[in-house]
Amino acid sequence: MDARARLMAEIAAAPEDDAARLVWADAEGGERGELVVLQCELARGGHSPAESGARRRRQRELLASHGREWSGLAGIAERVAFRRGFVDAAAIKADTFVTHADRIFAVAPLLRTVEFGGFIQRVDQYGRADGPDPLVPLRALLEHPGYRRLVGAGLSPIGVETERESEFNPYGWESRAAEGLAVALEHDAFSNLQAVDFAIDSVDATRVVKVNAWQRISRARIGPRLGEPATTELFRSMSELRALDFRGAVGRNAALVAALPHGLTELRIGGLQERSLAALAETPLADTVEVLFVHHIQTNVFEPLATFSKLRSLHLSDLSLGSAGYSATRKQPLAALCSLSMPALRELHISASLTAEELGPIAAAFGPQLELLDLRGARAGDVEGVRTLVAGDLVTGAWIDSTPGLHASHDRAPAWDPPALDIYGR
Repeated sequence: MDARARLMAEIAAAPEDDAARLVWADAEGGERGELVVLQCELARGGHSPAESGARRRRQRELLASHGREWSGLAGIAERVAFRRGFVDAAAIKADTFVTHADRIFAVAPLLRTVEFGGFIQRVDQYGRADGPDPLVPLRALLEHPGYRRLVGAGLSPIGVETERESEFNPYGWESRAAEGLAVALEHDAFSNLQAVDFAIDSVDATRVVKVNAWQRISRARIGPRLGEPATTELFRSMSELRALDFRGAVGRNAALVAALPHGLTELRIGGLQERSLAALAETPLADTVEVLFVHHIQTNVFEPLATFSKLRSLHLSDLSLGSAGYSATRKQPLAALCSLSMPALRELHISASLTAEELGPIAAAFGPQLELLDLRGARAGDVEGVRTLVAGDLVTGAWIDSTPGLHASHDRAPAWDPPALDIYGR
């Protein structure tokens, strides 16, 4: 075993320790080694917003230029995420993983989380299927030894999509999640995991709650249609849960919001209304949550957000303030947002149709304290005027939902925090 292979073995043996990573970076040198150093420094923190912003910009430059090559997974993965210098998470189809597992772990030995795809069978209007029954690739994956090397796995959705002769509803969906859960339990699929994304919103609630493996899960995505009693019981069983993706109409249910596990540091929740946002702010989560994703917030009352004393990363996705043509009706909620005192905030992500006149006050209010202001989705011409107001990195351009994962964050589930890299078919 050569020196670099030994270093990689040391990194794999102690993945949370940066020492071996930095020795590897020094031995590797060049831009590849630079990425390792940059990402370790960013993970360690303690820099000023301007210093962190410069590191973030350089990180994006390196991955834009070399990420596809450095991943070694072009043609295999749809997306990858580099963390502390190495590929840590990826989106890969189940049959591809089974076929190429040896190569995958050879080029990405620190891969810990995979969002699997390929569990959807598509049937055209003539009854012709484009692939096997969805449970076939699921069984093959769970029987493969490579699956046991992972600590995070996404196994959703599972079902059959049928093409219809309908202009307004061209596709039908038949969930096979209940059968998929039976297969997963048969193969003890959750016992090795710390992070899980499984379509448990449409399966038998009693069987879901009785899965003992939930007790050691620290990151999870839970569907919104499991039902209030079962969801509450499931929360009680997930004593180690720290990151939760909880979507759909749940945000309108103040009782369910109040039942959220109290140890969370990261929360993704959708459809929050004024009453449920206030209920969330009154829970112990106001003292623990550091990363908050709010999808399609349905309130103009933002004051409860200031209650989250440790909030360092706020994502407002599909923020709706009314029609851009009625600026008078938008001024009050924007002023309320800009008046919030959130001293711990270092990242602000806003996905909304905001004008240059509306972006300016947001950047002025929060820009001096931010390491990152993410305004992807805003028009390029409207963003340029706020660049000098942001101490850290300003991210613009088209909004790309590259977030089907589990392990960190971005838009959809605990795994595609920037820098996630879309490499499929390139």
